[in-house]
Amino acid sequence: MNGIFKLGLVGEQKSLLGALQSSREYLGKEAFESGARTEGVQPFGKTNKLVLESSGACAMGDAEELFSHLCRRFPELEGILLLHNTDCYTDYGDDDVWMVSYSRAGEETSAIGAGMLGRKEPGLPGDWGEFVEYGDRDALDVDDVLRYLNQGECRFTRESVEYYIARAFGEAEGGPPEDLCEEDDLDFELDEYMAERAYSAFHRYIGTHTGLPPIQYLAELFAGGRGLSFPA
Repeated sequence: MNGIFKLGLVGEQKSLLGALQSSREYLGKEAFESGARTEGVQPFGKTNKLVLESSGACAMGDAEELFSHLCRRFPELEGILLLHNTDCYTDYGDDDVWMVSYSRAGEETSAIGAGMLGRKEPGLPGDWGEFVEYGDRDALDVDDVLRYLNQGECRFTRESVEYYIARAFGEAEGGPPEDLCEEDDLDFELDEYMAERAYSAFHRYIGTHTGLPPIQYLAELFAGGRGLSFPA
């Protein structure tokens, strides 16, 4: 299976520098440079961190083997591996689930725990067409939709938005308001609105997560990482 990874290590600078060198040796210099990127050892609270990220799709097994290798060789380091499978679809959306592997500092590889990190709230429609077909119209906040549509240069009225929604549900009567032409198609904007509404502002663990670090800790560790939308 192919995917992308983010590997975070926390501990003393000497061990982190050793882990960085070991990563290059384990993967091979050329494979490392083409498959991973890092900003090197950085301050992190009262200690330091090293974050490696894939520079593109890679074999997930390689990332897992690298993580296990580093945990065995540097047990004094805390290690967190985030893996996103780009090959398959999940019920939470193919962009929104990361597998988590976690190794506490000072413990052996057998202590590695696993979990899932998700963003999309299950059960909420992810696009406008899905909402029209399966959603609860009474749960749709027209004023919130109007604010979303008018956040740019558009200036729709509440009447026009209500008419467009009613038309989508086959309930519109009469012609459209003056500011809404028959040719107006808000489906794309409403797709974006529903997708944004379906996402939680905070990542959360899905299923068993006993012993995994707090969400905010991951946000701080992987701050600036591509493809992650942790809270500020």
